[in-house]
Amino acid sequence: MDTDAAVEVPVRRLWALIPLFIVIGVAVGAMAFLSSRPAPGCQTADAAINLNLNADLAAWAGEISDTDLAQYRSWSDQLQTFARQASTTAVGGHLHRIADLPVQAVALLQQIRRDESAGASTEVIVNSKTAYLNTIVGMLDEQKDLQAICHPHH
Repeated sequence: MDTDAAVEVPVRRLWALIPLFIVIGVAVGAMAFLSSRPAPGCQTADAAINLNLNADLAAWAGEISDTDLAQYRSWSDQLQTFARQASTTAVGGHLHRIADLPVQAVALLQQIRRDESAGASTEVIVNSKTAYLNTIVGMLDEQKDLQAICHPHH
């Protein structure tokens, strides 16, 4: 008996396996592509996060000017715009909470400014500043949760 003939695979079987290998290759490639894509809405989330990274969140520490308040309102308005663009429930929920908190922060900055101008007690001003800081911490916590959704491997 010829050993080469016993091991030889019929050519027709090889041709029949080629489509199977192609289908498996395409499926593996599609799975790899889809698993590396961020969730829908993450581009908007990333834009909101970048906006927050560039925002001066420490205005409460000094004298709050009309320019500071205008910049804070603009920042808050832009976050509201991003929240309206959110497409998915998971991303959208976090973006809406991130956008709602700066509205509260701006109101607190206005209150701090009024209290300081009116000569309110130190306790009242400290309480308003503490509320402001807690609001910003809440926003940053939401931002961290949003980053976990959009960039789970970072």
